[in-house]
Amino acid sequence: MAKEIISGDLEYSDIITEPTFDARINRPQNITPKRTTSLSEDIKNAALNSFPSLLADRLTGNMAYDSFNVTPEQENEFDKWKWFNDTNHLPDEATSYDSEVLTYHDALKWEAKRQTVAQRNSDLQQAGFSGAALKFYTDMFMSPTGVASMAVPFGPIAKGGLALRTSKMAGAGAALGVGYAAERSLVDPMYTTEEAKTSIMASTAVMALLGPAVGSLAERGKNIDDFSDKFLEQSSELYGPQSQYYNANKRSLSAAGAGFNFEPVGPEYVKAAVRVAAIMTPANRVSNFVAQESKNFFQKIAGRPTYYTQEEAAGMALPESVSELRMPVEMEYQRNIDGIRSDLKNYITQGMYKQRTPGVAEKLKDLKKYNQNMEVAYEDWYRIVQDESLTKEDILALSETGSVDDYLYKAAYKTRVLSEKEIEEDLALGIEGAVKRKNYGTQFTFHKNKASAGADDLYTQLKEDLQAYVDELKTKYVNEYKDAGAMRQAMQKELDDFKAKAEAEAGNDSAKLNKIADDIEDAKEEMEELLSILNNLEDAPSLLASKLLSEIIHGKSPSVSYIRGTKVVEKPGFYLNRNLNPLKYQKWAETRPEVLLQIRGRRVGTARAMKRLYGHAAGRTARKEYMDKMDDLIAAQREAESGLGKEIDNSLKGKVKRKIKKEATADELVKEKNSVLKQFDDLLAQHYGDYNSDFYKNHPYLAFGAEAMKTWNEVSMLGNVVAGSISEAAAVVIHHGIKATIPEYKKVLQQLVNDPTFYKATVKELQAMDHAMEWSYFEMIQDIIGQGGNIGDQYVSGYTVMQNLKKYNYLLNGLTIWDHFNRLVVAKTQMTVLSKKLRKIANGKATKYEIMDMAKLGIGEGQAKMIVQELDAGGEEVVKGLSQLRPDKMSKATAEKMKIALTNDIYRTALKQRTGEIPISMAHPIVSLLAQFKTWPMLATQKYMIPLMQRQDGQSMAAIATLAGFGTLSYMLKEKLAGRDISDHNMADMLYGGITQSGVLGISPELFMDWAANKVGIEGGAAKYSGINPLLHTLVGPTSATISRIDQASKIFPGGADTTDWAYHSLWKLLPLANHPVFTVEK
Repeated sequence: MAKEIISGDLEYSDIITEPTFDARINRPQNITPKRTTSLSEDIKNAALNSFPSLLADRLTGNMAYDSFNVTPEQENEFDKWKWFNDTNHLPDEATSYDSEVLTYHDALKWEAKRQTVAQRNSDLQQAGFSGAALKFYTDMFMSPTGVASMAVPFGPIAKGGLALRTSKMAGAGAALGVGYAAERSLVDPMYTTEEAKTSIMASTAVMALLGPAVGSLAERGKNIDDFSDKFLEQSSELYGPQSQYYNANKRSLSAAGAGFNFEPVGPEYVKAAVRVAAIMTPANRVSNFVAQESKNFFQKIAGRPTYYTQEEAAGMALPESVSELRMPVEMEYQRNIDGIRSDLKNYITQGMYKQRTPGVAEKLKDLKKYNQNMEVAYEDWYRIVQDESLTKEDILALSETGSVDDYLYKAAYKTRVLSEKEIEEDLALGIEGAVKRKNYGTQFTFHKNKASAGADDLYTQLKEDLQAYVDELKTKYVNEYKDAGAMRQAMQKELDDFKAKAEAEAGNDSAKLNKIADDIEDAKEEMEELLSILNNLEDAPSLLASKLLSEIIHGKSPSVSYIRGTKVVEKPGFYLNRNLNPLKYQKWAETRPEVLLQIRGRRVGTARAMKRLYGHAAGRTARKEYMDKMDDLIAAQREAESGLGKEIDNSLKGKVKRKIKKEATADELVKEKNSVLKQFDDLLAQHYGDYNSDFYKNHPYLAFGAEAMKTWNEVSMLGNVVAGSISEAAAVVIHHGIKATIPEYKKVLQQLVNDPTFYKATVKELQAMDHAMEWSYFEMIQDIIGQGGNIGDQYVSGYTVMQNLKKYNYLLNGLTIWDHFNRLVVAKTQMTVLSKKLRKIANGKATKYEIMDMAKLGIGEGQAKMIVQELDAGGEEVVKGLSQLRPDKMSKATAEKMKIALTNDIYRTALKQRTGEIPISMAHPIVSLLAQFKTWPMLATQKYMIPLMQRQDGQSMAAIATLAGFGTLSYMLKEKLAGRDISDHNMADMLYGGITQSGVLGISPELFMDWAANKVGIEGGAAKYSGINPLLHTLVGPTSATISRIDQASKIFPGGADTTDWAYHSLWKLLPLANHPVFTVEK
């Protein structure tokens, strides 16, 4: 029981049937802080409330508080736990009560002691700082663990480097804090769960500052877990047969129709932190919505909340999100891209070009030639894929001739197979706009730079095709009908006939009827567009060509299959459409398979996810249903507010009462509805990659400038980024604990070293689980397709050059290699940990936290047993103690669940971004520039800090200690490689730099902690710069620093006034890889 009480899983309402807090006397919370004692009395109170004094009271049977006469009848009638329950005592008091009370007489003495201790605590609280200082002093120097905390740093086995000693001390402090909580709770009836948590956290921080401890970091962390678990388990066994009073109630699903319970887990201050931090994360904004309809509707497009919900605490997984269902489709396209690129590479290296370069200069020339020939290979691939006169079988036959061209045709054949599979699956799902086309290759997308360079020729070609299009319209409508009114009537009749026929075929199928209504709405838009063309036939071709050319060059380059009125679109409309021939437009087209298929995968994945979750690729049906439900709630609320409650329909009034969990006015509900719909539309655009289309169209030079500045900042400032990423290797312990992860982590590393086949086998296995491990994926550092960015970014002028700069920058600074291998080791570790956790849940041996955490990943408690059955039936192999998952041996549903769970675990550990996990506005090119490098701390807040705050257990304390140690090591290495002297750094500087480097404090250092630390003399981490850098640098991000350096560096050129070292230093810092360890100039 005590374990549940201290962990926070068991709340007051779970054990007290009718809480009557006001009936309790002498509660310190109810006393108005007003000092009534002298300093000498405060010293006396602190001493009497110290551990030795309270222990003496216990050993003497609390004789000091004995003034009671108890009759034998009272003793005979005494029921220990019934009395505790009836007198409304709190769960925090149970440990002391159980250890000190056997009889009714004991209970009365214990109650008198409790009230006396409470009064002393109250007096010390009223004494202010002096009272707090006295309490801290007696806690530190008058308890066994307090004395131990002083002795440990000066033990004879203090060895190891500064970072390692710091991490050991943090672990030791956590263990001593748990020990202090254990001893104190046995003798102090007023010792609360919050005080226990505070003791553990304070001991962790204080001990980390004091010096070295004994034992390795991993062993120390295991000791913390072991000690805290054993203490809590032993405490829970103290209650014997009376424990039924303390069994936590199993949370059940929300009431039928009420939806999912998105309320955060944890005490009120943690819930408040979740709601405040939700400003950074759309996925977490469900915690702030009032109406249940808003929460249910919004969660699926925004994503699974990063905080633990009450629904998950009950062992129930929330529904999948668009991001989770989109990802497998994108990964399938990514795997095909890698295969296609490999074939094209073989096509040029083994055929028209061979790579033989002995010297550096020759290699550079050869690389240029290689890239030029790869562009030719892309053109050849595109020409074959888009040639609809060639069947898939024709291309397959051409790939088996035995010539070097076989590689080219293999690449084309893979593309055709992928496209055919895509169309079949889209048709099966009923994706709106899906059309089966014979010998379809891939989408046709204009390349902005090519189109801009050949704008005149492109305009001529567009005008020619559009003239033919207008001529067909003229033949069909103008020549047949007298005027615009007659044409409108004819078009409307076509629509009416279509609607009548379609509705008759649909019958009562609501899904089909909704789709018909959507098609009719689209057709009405097309009708207006066509009429605008038909009213100006003479100028229409040139006007349309100019409009489309402007959209192609300055807007987001569209995927073109059809002309629909004044737009180029992917899907056909209701009226006459003219397909643009992709081969005719090849010289202006995008021909790189990685770009075309990434865009395609993004859009296809989003459309399928939206269809599954919302019933429509654009969510129209669900959007309308949400609006109708909210309108009902708003109308009912307005009725209630107007005083006409008697006239309100009772069922509707009850609906408002059930669905709205806190008071909200009708106006507030209107604001919520409008906000939800706006965010829904913005997130949908982000999923499809179409967010901020107008900005790209209207401000192409600003988009270029923002992208160029971000690129400059990355290549000049992140040369030393790997040293700062070391703590990520330890982040897996945050959610799974040291005991569960370190042994598996060790096995993976051993296998990598000892088994030469292990690496390739693991890469293949992770790819089968939809986790991208291709090197081409890791070269795409921005990864805008997979992480919720804008497809339009790829068409900013010079984007390819910028991406290549970043790609080679991250290859040279080692981040690509580090990220690849770190993700491989961690993901393989997580695979085994998840498998073992599932088995514990299925066997009924899992802790509440393990059940909640698995639900957070997407697998509910009730689903675990079914999944384990499939794992045992061939879905998993255990090789040398490590799990090897076989999705091909699982059912489709189980494989999807396991893939989603593993991907969710990887993304939260590695702080990878998904749509809905950072502010929507950060997808805007200008905002993303101003907030550059802020994504990582924002994600750390949501995925590290908030979950740790919610748990507050021994495992989270051990995780903080571990990350603090790794963060300190990372910070010291980063400083050393940057050429800065760390010999003058004291322990406080090191610890602060390490903790902020680890991410467990999220974005708080950047908001206020760095400034506060600087004010008290700490110079670790970024605190040392908070007194130097102007506020603008903090608010505007790295761009402000870059502009400042440009200003300083410009002074060394002719006409400048500054030739100091600082000016030259500023110039150096503007160069690529300026702070790479090899090129560092800072001392």
